[in-house]
Amino acid sequence: MIAVDRFRSDDEAAGYLAAAIDADGCVYFGRGENAKTGKKWTQRRVIFTVTDPELVDTVADACDRFDIGYHRSDRPNSSGNPAHKHTYTLEITAGHALRRFDEVVILRHPGKREKLQECLDSFQMKGRCSGCGQPWDERTEGCEQCRTRHRYRDTVRPDGLLRRVG
Repeated sequence: MIAVDRFRSDDEAAGYLAAAIDADGCVYFGRGENAKTGKKWTQRRVIFTVTDPELVDTVADACDRFDIGYHRSDRPNSSGNPAHKHTYTLEITAGHALRRFDEVVILRHPGKREKLQECLDSFQMKGRCSGCGQPWDERTEGCEQCRTRHRYRDTVRPDGLLRRVG
Protein backbone atom coordinates (compact mmCIF):
# COMPACT_ATOMS: atom_id res chain seq x y z
CA MET A 1 0.00 0.00 0.00
CA ILE A 2 1.35 3.40 -0.95
CA ALA A 3 1.26 6.00 1.80
CA VAL A 4 -0.70 9.12 0.91
CA ASP A 5 0.38 12.41 2.43
CA ARG A 6 -2.98 13.87 3.39
CA PHE A 7 -1.56 17.02 4.99
CA ARG A 8 0.23 20.00 3.50
CA SER A 9 2.16 20.78 6.67
CA ASP A 10 2.97 19.56 10.16
CA ASP A 11 0.72 22.27 11.60
CA GLU A 12 -2.22 21.00 9.56
CA ALA A 13 -1.60 17.40 10.69
CA ALA A 14 -1.26 18.45 14.34
CA GLY A 15 -4.43 20.53 14.05
CA TYR A 16 -6.32 17.61 12.57
CA LEU A 17 -5.19 15.33 15.42
CA ALA A 18 -6.24 17.91 18.00
CA ALA A 19 -9.64 18.43 16.37
CA ALA A 20 -10.29 14.70 16.03
CA ILE A 21 -9.50 13.95 19.67
CA ASP A 22 -11.24 17.10 20.95
CA ALA A 23 -14.42 16.26 19.00
CA ASP A 24 -14.68 12.46 18.90
CA GLY A 25 -11.83 11.18 21.05
CA CYS A 26 -11.39 10.24 24.66
CA VAL A 27 -8.46 10.70 27.04
CA TYR A 28 -8.71 8.03 29.71
CA PHE A 29 -6.81 7.64 32.96
CA GLY A 30 -7.82 5.09 35.53
CA ARG A 31 -6.38 3.21 38.47
CA GLY A 32 -7.77 0.24 40.25
CA GLU A 33 -7.13 -3.06 41.90
CA ASN A 34 -8.03 -6.55 40.75
CA ALA A 35 -10.57 -7.89 43.24
CA LYS A 36 -9.29 -11.46 43.01
CA THR A 37 -5.52 -10.98 42.92
CA GLY A 38 -5.13 -7.61 44.61
CA LYS A 39 -2.80 -6.51 41.81
CA LYS A 40 -2.97 -2.77 41.16
CA TRP A 41 -3.36 -1.48 37.63
CA THR A 42 -3.15 1.82 35.78
CA GLN A 43 -4.54 2.56 32.32
CA ARG A 44 -3.59 5.57 30.27
CA ARG A 45 -4.82 6.04 26.75
CA VAL A 46 -5.98 8.39 24.04
CA ILE A 47 -8.80 6.70 22.15
CA PHE A 48 -10.44 7.63 18.84
CA THR A 49 -13.46 5.47 17.87
CA VAL A 50 -15.72 6.15 14.89
CA THR A 51 -17.84 4.28 12.36
CA ASP A 52 -15.99 5.67 9.30
CA PRO A 53 -12.71 3.85 8.52
CA GLU A 54 -11.48 6.81 6.45
CA LEU A 55 -11.44 9.03 9.55
CA VAL A 56 -9.30 6.49 11.44
CA ASP A 57 -6.98 6.22 8.41
CA THR A 58 -6.52 10.00 8.43
CA VAL A 59 -5.80 10.10 12.18
CA ALA A 60 -3.33 7.22 11.70
CA ASP A 61 -1.58 9.14 8.91
CA ALA A 62 -1.24 12.17 11.19
CA CYS A 63 0.20 9.96 13.95
CA ASP A 64 2.62 8.38 11.46
CA ARG A 65 3.79 11.82 10.39
CA PHE A 66 4.94 12.54 13.97
CA ASP A 67 6.07 9.00 14.88
CA ILE A 68 3.31 8.64 17.46
CA GLY A 69 2.85 4.94 18.16
CA TYR A 70 -0.68 3.53 18.16
CA HIS A 71 -2.64 0.39 17.56
CA ARG A 72 -5.85 -0.03 15.62
CA SER A 73 -8.80 -2.36 15.87
CA ASP A 74 -12.13 -2.78 14.23
CA ARG A 75 -15.19 -4.37 15.77
CA PRO A 76 -18.05 -5.60 13.62
CA ASN A 77 -21.65 -5.24 14.70
CA SER A 78 -22.00 -8.50 16.59
CA SER A 79 -25.18 -7.58 18.48
CA GLY A 80 -27.52 -8.13 15.55
CA ASN A 81 -29.02 -4.70 16.21
CA PRO A 82 -28.99 -2.75 12.90
CA ALA A 83 -28.64 0.51 14.86
CA HIS A 84 -25.19 -0.65 16.10
CA LYS A 85 -22.51 -0.05 13.53
CA HIS A 86 -19.10 -1.45 12.78
CA THR A 87 -16.59 0.64 14.77
CA TYR A 88 -12.96 1.48 14.06
CA THR A 89 -10.63 2.43 16.91
CA LEU A 90 -7.15 3.93 17.18
CA GLU A 91 -5.52 3.89 20.63
CA ILE A 92 -2.35 5.58 21.86
CA THR A 93 -1.25 3.80 25.04
CA ALA A 94 2.55 3.61 25.28
CA GLY A 95 4.24 6.17 27.52
CA HIS A 96 6.60 7.49 24.85
CA ALA A 97 3.71 7.73 22.37
CA LEU A 98 1.59 9.70 24.84
CA ARG A 99 4.53 12.02 25.48
CA ARG A 100 5.06 12.52 21.75
CA PHE A 101 1.34 13.20 21.32
CA ASP A 102 1.58 15.81 24.07
CA GLU A 103 4.59 17.45 22.40
CA VAL A 104 2.84 17.73 19.03
CA VAL A 105 -0.88 18.18 19.74
CA ILE A 106 -2.52 21.05 21.60
CA LEU A 107 -5.88 19.86 22.86
CA ARG A 108 -8.44 22.64 23.33
CA HIS A 109 -10.93 20.69 25.44
CA PRO A 110 -9.95 21.59 29.04
CA GLY A 111 -11.07 18.27 30.53
CA LYS A 112 -9.12 16.24 27.98
CA ARG A 113 -6.07 18.46 28.41
CA GLU A 114 -6.17 17.94 32.18
CA LYS A 115 -6.67 14.18 31.82
CA LEU A 116 -3.71 13.91 29.40
CA GLN A 117 -1.52 15.77 31.88
CA GLU A 118 -2.72 13.43 34.63
CA CYS A 119 -1.72 10.47 32.44
CA LEU A 120 1.74 11.90 31.82
CA ASP A 121 2.27 12.86 35.46
CA SER A 122 1.49 9.31 36.57
CA PHE A 123 4.50 7.71 34.91
CA GLN A 124 7.17 6.66 37.38
CA MET A 125 10.16 6.83 35.09
CA LYS A 126 13.48 8.53 35.49
CA GLY A 127 15.70 9.49 32.60
CA ARG A 128 13.70 8.16 29.64
CA CYS A 129 14.06 9.37 26.07
CA SER A 130 10.96 11.20 24.82
CA GLY A 131 11.55 9.72 21.36
CA CYS A 132 12.06 6.01 21.95
CA GLY A 133 11.45 5.57 25.69
CA GLN A 134 14.87 4.07 26.36
CA PRO A 135 16.84 5.07 29.48
CA TRP A 136 19.37 7.83 28.93
CA ASP A 137 22.11 9.52 30.86
CA GLU A 138 20.77 12.77 32.30
CA ARG A 139 24.06 14.50 31.55
CA THR A 140 23.58 14.13 27.77
CA GLU A 141 21.39 16.24 25.54
CA GLY A 142 20.29 13.48 23.20
CA CYS A 143 19.54 9.79 22.94
CA GLU A 144 22.32 7.72 21.44
CA GLN A 145 19.87 5.05 20.26
CA CYS A 146 17.35 7.10 18.28
CA ARG A 147 19.28 10.40 18.01
CA THR A 148 16.38 12.33 19.54
CA ARG A 149 17.32 15.63 21.13
CA HIS A 150 15.79 15.73 24.59
CA ARG A 151 13.26 18.47 25.16
CA TYR A 152 12.87 17.81 28.86
CA ARG A 153 14.18 15.58 31.59
CA ASP A 154 11.93 13.29 33.61
CA THR A 155 12.57 12.96 37.31
CA VAL A 156 10.59 11.25 40.01
CA ARG A 157 9.04 13.45 42.69
CA PRO A 158 9.10 12.43 46.37
CA ASP A 159 5.47 11.29 46.08
CA GLY A 160 6.48 8.90 43.26
CA LEU A 161 4.90 10.83 40.38
CA LEU A 162 6.69 12.12 37.31
CA ARG A 163 7.85 15.73 37.08
CA ARG A 164 9.04 17.49 33.94
CA VAL A 165 12.20 19.54 34.28
CA GLY A 166 13.77 21.73 31.65
